Amino acid sequence: MISVAERASITQDEGYGGVRVRSIKRLLAIVTALCLMPLSAAMASAGGDSFSGKVDVGGYGIYCELSAKDGPIVVFETGLTDAHDSELAPGVKANEPIGDEIAKVTGTFMYDRAGLGQSDARTIAPTLDAKVTELHNALERLEISSGIIFIAHSVGGYTARVYAAKYPGDVLGIVMLDCSSEQQLPIIEELVKPIMPAEVWDAYLQQFDCEGGYDAAKGWAAEVVAASTKDALRHVPLTVIYGTNHGMGDEMEATWAEWQEGYAGLSDDCKVIRLEGAGHYVQVDQPQVVIDEIKAMINKVRGGD
Repeated sequence: MISVAERASITQDEGYGGVRVRSIKRLLAIVTALCLMPLSAAMASAGGDSFSGKVDVGGYGIYCELSAKDGPIVVFETGLTDAHDSELAPGVKANEPIGDEIAKVTGTFMYDRAGLGQSDARTIAPTLDAKVTELHNALERLEISSGIIFIAHSVGGYTARVYAAKYPGDVLGIVMLDCSSEQQLPIIEELVKPIMPAEVWDAYLQQFDCEGGYDAAKGWAAEVVAASTKDALRHVPLTVIYGTNHGMGDEMEATWAEWQEGYAGLSDDCKVIRLEGAGHYVQVDQPQVVIDEIKAMINKVRGGD
């Protein structure tokens, strides 16, 4: 979610007045979600079809890791502020252990969006269209522009949905992990801001800065709304996996569940899985469920049952 944030642990002594924030870093993950190496130089150090290094996507470099070119290629799209190897919990990095398991059955692609991790800063406006274009350019440079499955967490769901609308036919399936709703920012302001300490709310807003700022994020939501009019996911297999324990209060929790269940309306081939007790990082709380569902998606797009 563009989260009220799961990198934080909150305890409540007496209602909301007793909220104590143990770790701002931990909380920032519930309320939400660099030098350029030429592609040829990076490829020289890659073995076979695997690759790790920066790819020029138009004057700046995006750090990418490709395990193999066996299809379909599973593209991991992280949540807000998360690089491909960010630590999501003690000893648990983004896309682990899921990425390693999926790489045993098909090719995987992980990357850092511009301004995150080992990637360069973006030199153009931080629109969602720019993010989608830079991802597509990176995949094309690696000769992988179609036949992909998105594993999208949090705000990464925005990217997957707009990508499918901009490049119809390229996306074979999407597994959505507690993905952000285009409706959520004003609702979070209404329902969550009043129950949060002011310094935590300020930290929540600041986390958007490395990806363009809070106003830019509002623009991303508008881009998702516009992309949805193309109905690009109607015949794309979709699996939605979401948690029920985000620490945002009962009303916001119910609203979040409603949004997740509502994603079923995007596709005629949709499966929704509710993980009771899991938080925003469902892939950390219930990794085997996520692994199994990704493998099922791979099997489906390969023509299996």
